Amino acid sequence: MATLYLIGTGLKAKDMTLEGVEAAKSSDKVYLESYTSILEDVKELEKIVGKKITLLSRRDVEQEPEKFMPVKGKTALLVIGDPMTATTHVDIVLRAEKKGLKTKIIHAPSIFTSVCESGLQIYSFGPAVSVPRPQQNFFPTSYYKKIRKNKEEGLHTLLLLDIGMTVREALKILKKVEGGKGKIFAENSKIIVFSKMGFKNQKIVYNTIKQITDKKLSEPPHSIVIPGKLHFKEKEALERFTSKDLNF
Repeated sequence: MATLYLIGTGLKAKDMTLEGVEAAKSSDKVYLESYTSILEDVKELEKIVGKKITLLSRRDVEQEPEKFMPVKGKTALLVIGDPMTATTHVDIVLRAEKKGLKTKIIHAPSIFTSVCESGLQIYSFGPAVSVPRPQQNFFPTSYYKKIRKNKEEGLHTLLLLDIGMTVREALKILKKVEGGKGKIFAENSKIIVFSKMGFKNQKIVYNTIKQITDKKLSEPPHSIVIPGKLHFKEKEALERFTSKDLNF
């Protein structure tokens, strides 16, 4: 029976588990889903698994997954972060199962857990939301309701930014969605920015929206957390674990 592995790379190549590396090495073909996030060191990943890695586009993954599914032998689909945190990858597993393939999920660190490096408590998070880029004649806003509900319930919200989206771009969109009627994205509201998590120059910054958007920011990937009600230990940890240097 042909086997499809979905293997998490984590946030960087060396985050891959030993099981993940061994599965990739044993595979006949190795692909990397490269549109839901950015990996800093693809060449290093190729050295680790000892295989040529073929990059897949969004169209490949969402519309034509049969192209990379094995007819025989083993195929590895590498996913940045953890494989099962995106509905796209759940769909791939379902399609593979319907084709009679054996599937194996191999987990790895992701942004969903690495945000706790700031000192925030993971069980104090509400539902995460994605912030998409507006398209011509399409300006989605429904995700704001989740942010507002989390805030009202004292829960933190992880914002997953569209691929390549910067914090400044995201905040501009979010302010427009809020329409000046709320206080979540006011200039003096404090947010937590996670810049290039897993990269050599990762940085976590906790400051006001005004202070953050006034400074020079690094290239993506970026993520944002809108804090809810902070436990006193979370307040202490944020002061201790976040950077005071706003140039990131």
